Amino acid sequence: MFPRYARGMGIVHALFLMGFSAFLWANGVAENPIFVVMGEWDLFRGIQLIFDQTTILFIATTGLIYFSVLIYCWKRYSQWTFFFLLNMMICTVISVFYSLDLFNAYVCMELFSLVVYLLISFSRRRKQLWAGLKYLLLSAVALNLYLVGVALVYNQTGTLNLLTLHGNEGIPRIGIMLIVGALLVKTGVFFFSMWLPNAHGEADAPVSALLSGLVVKAGYIFLFRIVQALPEPWLTETILHIGWMSALFGGILAFVQTDIKYLLAFSTMSQMGFALCGIASAGISFTLNHALLKGSWFMMAGLIHEWSGMRNLKDLQNARKPFHPLFRLFVLIGFLGVCGIPPFGNTLCKGAIVYGLPEPIQYVLIASSVLSVAYFSKILFAVFLGKRSEGKSTGWTVQAFLPPLLLPLAAIVGLGILYRGEWLSSVLMTGAGIALHWVFGKKLALGYPEKAFRLNRILTLYMLLIAGIALIWIQY
Repeated sequence: MFPRYARGMGIVHALFLMGFSAFLWANGVAENPIFVVMGEWDLFRGIQLIFDQTTILFIATTGLIYFSVLIYCWKRYSQWTFFFLLNMMICTVISVFYSLDLFNAYVCMELFSLVVYLLISFSRRRKQLWAGLKYLLLSAVALNLYLVGVALVYNQTGTLNLLTLHGNEGIPRIGIMLIVGALLVKTGVFFFSMWLPNAHGEADAPVSALLSGLVVKAGYIFLFRIVQALPEPWLTETILHIGWMSALFGGILAFVQTDIKYLLAFSTMSQMGFALCGIASAGISFTLNHALLKGSWFMMAGLIHEWSGMRNLKDLQNARKPFHPLFRLFVLIGFLGVCGIPPFGNTLCKGAIVYGLPEPIQYVLIASSVLSVAYFSKILFAVFLGKRSEGKSTGWTVQAFLPPLLLPLAAIVGLGILYRGEWLSSVLMTGAGIALHWVFGKKLALGYPEKAFRLNRILTLYMLLIAGIALIWIQY
């Protein structure tokens, strides 16, 4: 039965998620959260779930992104196993969104790690297999460290519930550090998540859209829950410093890419660092905006590759077939969404994060924002200003354009209305980013698979070495 109706069941699943989140919102759950303890156990021994504003927003976002990806995949994939794995991944990711139990979150992350590995390597290309294996290896190391941290916390407190851990002074700091470190690996930040460039860059376009739009958000949401439950200054400060480094170095690495998917991959690394800086302020709103926009960008990258057979932006500028005018419009919408030009709310979310931080970090994050405009300008100009021959554009159907359009529109309607303020800063940063692209963008180019592959391998081995030392130190 499932092989025959796999795609239709996915559509029903996505619509149910959006309808369920709308039902919760209409019944005031955003203002009055619902707490559920499974099996009628007490808080110390039961698994507790939470349905609050954050949960509702991310369930709705998951449904929207999943719906758009399914439309994208409708005629491009025929294997029922692909849609089965998508459904499995969506279920496990959502389970993290509403979890308040440390061990339950571990089980869910372990499950979606296995499913994500299968999705990354689904087409069985050599680079895909390596990218999937690296993701699985680093996830296994991270989640083992997470489990050790959970054991240390439970040994000292006798509970794994975040609500009962709130205000508990007996929580071992080393246990929290191991848990947070593992979540940073899953969140996709610089150095901790060196699986991300290959996984996002080599996976099929719809899988990359889900990885960037949803999978890395699962680690971030649970990290947000931990920071809420344990508002320790040392923890928030540590996450802040990791965040600004990821925002800066991820942005630099994205700026020097010529491969469109690797550019988007490092962009995710940079933007998740930005979100970490706002984990105690507007990080959730920024992450929501990023999920919608980056999901659409990866699907547009897939359409560009499908149309031209190219991923290199330099080659794309010299392509001789014209782009469809409607597709150019979608690329422009995505670019304006990244820049935060009205009515998009991206820059306003960033402003809410930046202006509450120490001044040196403010400058770093502003520089990262300018870099983001600069490297997205590379895609924009490749699409609009490439050398085109006269003639008709390719015969894409409306279905090919609908998925990239839905997500930016959702970002407009949602965050563009919720966040209002002065847009002058976004206009200035957009101008600075475009100027940076014109001055340096064509001179600095690092083809990630060729030049940075060794650096990636070294950082991966270094992380495994550090993890091994940490496990030995804990044991003895």
